[in-house]
Amino acid sequence: MFKTMNWNVVISILVLFGLWAVNAHLKELPKMIRDMLKQNREYKSNHDLQIESYFRQVSNNELEKLLSKWTYFITDMDNASKEMDSDSGQKMLTELEHKTIMYGSPRTVYTLAAMQYFIYSKENDSYKLMMYMATIACSLKKDFTGYEINPISLIEIKITDFDDYSDQFIEYQEEIQKEVDQAEKDGYVK
Repeated sequence: MFKTMNWNVVISILVLFGLWAVNAHLKELPKMIRDMLKQNREYKSNHDLQIESYFRQVSNNELEKLLSKWTYFITDMDNASKEMDSDSGQKMLTELEHKTIMYGSPRTVYTLAAMQYFIYSKENDSYKLMMYMATIACSLKKDFTGYEINPISLIEIKITDFDDYSDQFIEYQEEIQKEVDQAEKDGYVK
């Protein structure tokens, strides 16, 4: 009987010690999870800051030139479209695409891809093409300066008969915005 009682006491003490240890860890579990989540946020934030800092240092001038060239398409549409029809204009567009991919945010790059798909699909709607270009310019402006502007504002600056086509431009902007938002949901834009 004494041996059985000793084993029962030993087992009871071990169970109590085990329960105490589990309880101590359970009390600390929320704090450990909170600390782990905080560490992950800090890592992501620091990582994003490093990337931004790198691109600001290395590509500040390039981003400015890139934004300027895309804005040129909107502010001088007649000359820009004539240039694009030439071989040198096509080469310039290819270089512009290359630099947009290099320096643009994922959202900007996706918008460029959507515009290229629109062009290759042989749709012949110059107003929608203008809206794509304005959207890219606005996205680059946000990438470069952090300021958001509405693509319709860019088009309104140059189109003299904007009031006649404003509904169509608004419709195109909404279509493009939905397309980019859907791409974000689907994981194409991160």
